[in-house]
Amino acid sequence: MAKSAYRNPNSRISTFYRSDLAAKVRLRRRLRCCRTPRKPVRPVLVAALVLLGAVNAFPDPGSAQDIGRKTFGLSHGYVAKNCTWNEAMVLKQSHDILFTAITTGYGNLVNCMTSAALVEFSCHSAQSAMDAASQLRNYQAYTTIECANLGPNILGQAPVSIEGERLKMSRAFLATGTPRAIAATIAHEIMHNRGWRHKQNDFGSLYYANTIPEQMEACIQFNTPNAAMGPAATTWITESCDGPIGVSGYTQRQGMHACPVGRYLSGVRLDHNMFLCRQQPGFTYTTGAEFIRRSGGYSEANMAACPPGHAVTGLHESKNLLLCAPYATANRMVDPSTQRAGMHSCPQGRVMTGLHAGNNQLLCQ
Repeated sequence: MAKSAYRNPNSRISTFYRSDLAAKVRLRRRLRCCRTPRKPVRPVLVAALVLLGAVNAFPDPGSAQDIGRKTFGLSHGYVAKNCTWNEAMVLKQSHDILFTAITTGYGNLVNCMTSAALVEFSCHSAQSAMDAASQLRNYQAYTTIECANLGPNILGQAPVSIEGERLKMSRAFLATGTPRAIAATIAHEIMHNRGWRHKQNDFGSLYYANTIPEQMEACIQFNTPNAAMGPAATTWITESCDGPIGVSGYTQRQGMHACPVGRYLSGVRLDHNMFLCRQQPGFTYTTGAEFIRRSGGYSEANMAACPPGHAVTGLHESKNLLLCAPYATANRMVDPSTQRAGMHSCPQGRVMTGLHAGNNQLLCQ
């Protein structure tokens, strides 16, 4: 039967054999005319490589594919530069986490940053912790992330105060870190791009964990800020800016510029009408408990001051008015020169109880 089937032109076996033979003949002819046959390229694989940024480098961020987050207004993505396939995959996962933090999780990010203890921030450059969160959210261009071999214990690097967002990530960290930890480090480095630094409190110093890049990293990774560090850790928590440039703008109460209810003045720059306001653990007040210390009222150390048991919550310089609220009774000191957040301020952990604008002196407690 097999022999008969082979000879039968209508047989399926015979037809299959002949078809197969013709195909082989055609293949041989093609091989004879083409000395270096090229394997077909899988278009799906090429598209995926370009999409994930695993191609060696993008010379121009503007020409790259958008493989990252989408923020309000414009398409926003990142460029994976000099990264392997696996590294690009990790960056994509990490960037997705960062995208969630600045969109649906933005309220949690703002709450975390505004409750953080902060050092090395200025009320005149980027105003407040809320501004830092806003900067992370609203930048509308590509972020270039380069995979690089960095030094020991260096997870990322970024230039400070630049146009755009550009940073390097450690290949070793990309191979061992979790996507969330990597996302937090990316946020830390972007804060450097935006101008935040830890120049006076670098790695290993007492207050390093309370710099804005570190606190942003903690908020992205843990949704909880780092604890206040140093000798004043039990009394020092975050300070906020209140004035014409800050996110919050002016707070007005009792006909004068004042701190938000519950906060006390800890610094002032009168020529910019800018206040540094502090909330002290264990102390609060209501507006009904405040009173105005008028010109000719209580004085201490040759300056206008709130009486003992009270601290300054607002002031009107030209009218020589202080707004005072209940506070602890303790020793007071005159401060002639402490600078923080771009203004004359009381030492860490203290609030203002009086001032002499002409002598540039603060009474602090």
